[in-house]
Amino acid sequence: MSLPDKVTIRQFDGKGFLSWKYVMESVLDQKGCKKVILEADISKVDKEVESKAKMILALSVAESRISIIRRKESAYLQWRALCDKFEKRSAANRATLRLKLSSMKMDKKKC
Repeated sequence: MSLPDKVTIRQFDGKGFLSWKYVMESVLDQKGCKKVILEADISKVDKEVESKAKMILALSVAESRISIIRRKESAYLQWRALCDKFEKRSAANRATLRLKLSSMKMDKKKC
């Protein structure tokens, strides 16, 4: 089975980061660009692959969130900026939800 040349990716608008991240990693891997989001040393990265990864990222981020990555020099820094901004918040939200759930008590009258 061959993969399509054209893939439609939902633009990231600040919601559903973990799902969007998974899809982006898959797309970047399929396009041969995943290594550039993992390599901090830009001198070790092929310039053409770097440019392709930056383009894919820019086209996959909604205009309302593009300022997060606009001035970053590399795809790695763009990726890290997105992860730093949205992964931490997601983890904090999960921790808050766990705390709320653990403090809830079942109402015996409703059983």
